[in-house]
Amino acid sequence: MNERKPPENFKKRKKQDPAGLVAAGMLAAGFLFFCVPTARRLVQAKVQDKESAPIEDAAEEMEQRPGMVGRLVIPDCGIDVAVFSVTGDDTAGTRQRIVNRKDSALYLPATENTREIIADHAVQGFSGMEQAVPGSTLLYLNGNGTTKVYRCTACAVGTGTNTGSDLLDANGTSLLAGQDGKLLLYTCHGLWQTVSYTIWEPLETVPNG
Repeated sequence: MNERKPPENFKKRKKQDPAGLVAAGMLAAGFLFFCVPTARRLVQAKVQDKESAPIEDAAEEMEQRPGMVGRLVIPDCGIDVAVFSVTGDDTAGTRQRIVNRKDSALYLPATENTREIIADHAVQGFSGMEQAVPGSTLLYLNGNGTTKVYRCTACAVGTGTNTGSDLLDANGTSLLAGQDGKLLLYTCHGLWQTVSYTIWEPLETVPNG
């Protein structure tokens, strides 16, 4: 297999203030959070204007931001966001606070029964993942010294359902359940009950530098 490397120039990024869009709501249960659909046009315009983002080693940033496990970058979708795991009590409110913050997506590690999951508000840029092309688009999860490379295997726009305790595809099959080693990304599409999602297969882990 040909080696796939992250985008060139692992440079230290100058901090930029994300768009000042505030997603209202609270996490009622499990994976449920609300979105603000009226801001979608603004986010789409931002995604279209953003160039492919370089990836840097996230070690220094991770030291300065407690709970940060890495930085998620999907150049083709205009996504570049810090990813945080739950620290302390794993409650609905804790998860909601993570996704509500600017430059902050929620990371839930894989378990014996569920896939690895990353979620964020559509109005904070995560709707850009709807542009992912299965079999082509690459995702980079940059951690401390290494970057995990994934390839999109599925992209569904507005066809998933959030029940409050599970995410279902159009056929009613759980998207959370699985031991296939794949990564699930999801966000609201309009009302919170309707979600867009993408699924990613791991390709390799490469050293930063």
